[in-house]
Amino acid sequence: MDACSARYRSCIAVVLLASLGGCQSPGGLSDVQFPWSKTAGRGRTPAVPTLTDSGSLRPEQKADIQFALGIAAERRGRTDEAKKIYLEVVKAVPGRADAHHRLALLHDRKGACPSAEPHYQQAIRLDPKNAQLHCDLGYSYYLQQRWEEAEASLRRAVALDPELSRAHNNLGLMLGRTGRNAEALEAFAAAGCGQAEAYANLAYALALADQTDDAVTEFRRALRVDPNLKTARDGLASLETLAGKAAAGDEGPGVSLSVGDVTPASYHESQPASPGILGLRPASARIGDGQRAQ
Repeated sequence: MDACSARYRSCIAVVLLASLGGCQSPGGLSDVQFPWSKTAGRGRTPAVPTLTDSGSLRPEQKADIQFALGIAAERRGRTDEAKKIYLEVVKAVPGRADAHHRLALLHDRKGACPSAEPHYQQAIRLDPKNAQLHCDLGYSYYLQQRWEEAEASLRRAVALDPELSRAHNNLGLMLGRTGRNAEALEAFAAAGCGQAEAYANLAYALALADQTDDAVTEFRRALRVDPNLKTARDGLASLETLAGKAAAGDEGPGVSLSVGDVTPASYHESQPASPGILGLRPASARIGDGQRAQ
């Protein structure tokens, strides 16, 4: 291995170690220190390496390092910095589907779904058999209530990867939002949800569609199957609280559910999911933990 290749591999390894090190604690980003860092032992996280002195690397190798730096920036919450890095990557190496994918996700997370779509489409042109891409594009369409396009993309995702549980879950949510309840339950089951979880997820979708009475029915069905399903108990309590406010004529904030009330939980990496109105969220853990759900 020549010196240039060794330096390239070392840069990639250090960047990835730095980015992964900050995501170990469930309580948030934790400081990570490496023995070779000048800040070791002083309570500070070492900075990730830069591209200084990388003139001898090929453009593809530089792009690899930049992409790793973008991931590290994302994991530290520096989304604007990450976006800038990914744009540099696709400018230098236009064939990087992964960088277009990351750009699309960053736009989605900020609620700029129309700006995300060109990046999804370009990523899919470059990597047409990537089920994750089709799933994420489908969810982006879902956020915009573009139901037919969402269904087509999500079905493409599960056709490419039948084991991709979040694609099945997101498909189930879309079907529930559009009144196809039996199909929604089948999709949740295909994702690996138990019967109670499937009923609770359907209830969640119905609540978002303002079908409150039907949502209450499904939450109660879930609790008959599993009386200890916390998300079903909490969801039912939330809807009962909303019903009480409506009956009392309280039309203050949080009385209705809409597509903007829930932040996607299927954001593909570890991304804390924001609860819906009064904490309402899907029952299945498979929709959380870096997956998109609303």
